[in-house]
Amino acid sequence: MLIILDNARDTGQIRPLLPGSPTCRVIVTSRNELPGLIAVEATRPLAVPPLTDAEARQLLARRLCPAAIDRHPAAVAELISSCAGLPLALCIVAARAELRPDLSLDRLAADLASRPVLDTFGGLADPAADIRASFWWSCRQLDGLAARAFRLAGLHPGASIEPAAIVALAEVTPALARRALETLARASLIQTRGHERYSMNTLLRAYAAEQAARHQEQAPP
Repeated sequence: MLIILDNARDTGQIRPLLPGSPTCRVIVTSRNELPGLIAVEATRPLAVPPLTDAEARQLLARRLCPAAIDRHPAAVAELISSCAGLPLALCIVAARAELRPDLSLDRLAADLASRPVLDTFGGLADPAADIRASFWWSCRQLDGLAARAFRLAGLHPGASIEPAAIVALAEVTPALARRALETLARASLIQTRGHERYSMNTLLRAYAAEQAARHQEQAPP
């Protein structure tokens, strides 16, 4: 038997559901790293990175007319770039294209580019198909320091986010800044790019900036 436990919150939620039979296998998906399962239950972690441009193009080609994909390479490249490799974002774009067969992909790309970044991936009247709702679900589990670090990271102008940036933005100690960034990385809200170096994709950065404005966060002068 194969058991799939999708979108797990934490190890405590999963452990009571693990079978005791060697004939069973379990796949657990989560927004968070689950180190307790790895340490105690000997599970094997598998990080799922963002889609590459080629994989994103393949996803769109499966959802839309492959001929249309080939006819509008520049529009497809623009749509893929706007989705930051996130499958949900690509599926929302594909749904918009399917709902508006009267629009070419060029027109669709131009229409989406004219909107605020995150508005492109909302408005389908379904929280499960809304990027903001997806990001909110991850952010709601953060402690106060990590949540504030996330919001302030959206105001950071550099491509790379380091503890020193959070020290300056949040006015905290280096130890607290490192802890906050490690928490965000475990929650998949930033990506590790080397020792104490992180990055944030364009959609998460836009969401973080929105949340910073909502909480009236400002970078110190």
